[in-house]
Amino acid sequence: MITPGPLFSVSGQFRNCLRISYAHPWDARRVEALGRLPELLLGP
Repeated sequence: MITPGPLFSVSGQFRNCLRISYAHPWDARRVEALGRLPELLLGP
């Protein structure tokens, strides 16, 4: 689950953050997917 950062602040901070909740064991496929996240968010 991906949640906007301000939800975790009573003062509305962390607008440039997000929280990734993850409850599965780490494996090579998941590490690779997480490594692709910046490109998916920011573009090539």
